Amino acid sequence: MRKARVLSLLAAIAVMAPAPSALAARFEEEVISFSTHDGLELEGIVSFPAAGSSPFPAMLLIHGSGLHDADLTIDLPDYGITNGKQRLFRILARFLSRRGMTVLRYNKRGASFEHENDQPDLLINSTLKDLVRDAESAYQALASHPMADHTRMAVYGHSEGSIVAPRVVRRVGNAGLLVLVGSVSSKFEFILRFQSFEIHRMFFELAADANGDGVVTLEELDRLDGNSGLGSVWVGNLAPVLFTQQGTTVIGFSPDIDRDGDGRLQISDELLPVLEVISQNNLDAWRSGAAAGRYGQSFFEMKPNHRVVPKVRIPILLCQGELDVQTPLTETLDLITVLEEKNRDYEALLFPKLGHSLSKPNNFFKEDGGLTMLDNPTLNVMKKKTMKRILKRIKAHLR
Repeated sequence: MRKARVLSLLAAIAVMAPAPSALAARFEEEVISFSTHDGLELEGIVSFPAAGSSPFPAMLLIHGSGLHDADLTIDLPDYGITNGKQRLFRILARFLSRRGMTVLRYNKRGASFEHENDQPDLLINSTLKDLVRDAESAYQALASHPMADHTRMAVYGHSEGSIVAPRVVRRVGNAGLLVLVGSVSSKFEFILRFQSFEIHRMFFELAADANGDGVVTLEELDRLDGNSGLGSVWVGNLAPVLFTQQGTTVIGFSPDIDRDGDGRLQISDELLPVLEVISQNNLDAWRSGAAAGRYGQSFFEMKPNHRVVPKVRIPILLCQGELDVQTPLTETLDLITVLEEKNRDYEALLFPKLGHSLSKPNNFFKEDGGLTMLDNPTLNVMKKKTMKRILKRIKAHLR
């Protein structure tokens, strides 16, 4: 294991201004590396308090789907998904370390710090089972760190990580808490259909169709953002199918979807059948490996989480944003049902106004209103209030 200790900028500031509150905010970080079951060398960052009685309760952070670096850096300005570059795990890890925890975040196989030297093929040619083994290796690296109390360990899985994390804690056998955020419960086919069909249907029926007559017009789409709805994720990613355009200017609906040529889209008869085809094509692409290689195919081979999570015999903390449009609230509610049936030790924190990363949704529309929340994957950093609420429950389990 390679280590390189770095004193954080915040720690340096705290030294210069040694008020008690500032001193309490100090933390340090180390870059470490660890070997995987198949000989890869992955790097991560361990953050821990710079003062206090070590070792500290510890937590491993496991990312969602995609080629993520240790900080879980998200930067998708073309889709309007984030408020600038977001480093979700960096913020979370440092928040926890300032408050008494040792935390490991690591580069997913194929990813590098700040994505400077990524090797996507390493992820594309792997499977979810490989990712479970990677996370297990990361867990053991954290457990052996001198600043980590191996008797008080938690595993935190976000989105895809909610599939990986319960399998990790079952393999390692000595974790004290499982934290699942934006959880998956169902078979992967359901999640794909929700993301490629159901959320689009909900958007057009509940948000785009302003007068509720079952028809979407260009005027209604233009009302959303003054640009035919193209500022919306759910319109923008269907633009080649929906519209006839001259450059970036929308001329009208495509004749392939507006079959009667009346300049209006019947949601049930014209739009939804096309969305069904797109959704099925998406599913077929994942199954065949065309969408995400062997990595994507392996999602279909894993047992659904509602069969795995109840087998976890340690306390479970479920955290879910009710406006999540990646893994919907119903997924966590399904896990709650099976955990109740099996009489497992769990608690659930539901956040009514938050999304997939437990952050406040962006608004894509000029007009305010609840329905606008349907238009947002919400990949932003959590607010301190949310992190404090989660930390309080984590500490209660890792005393």
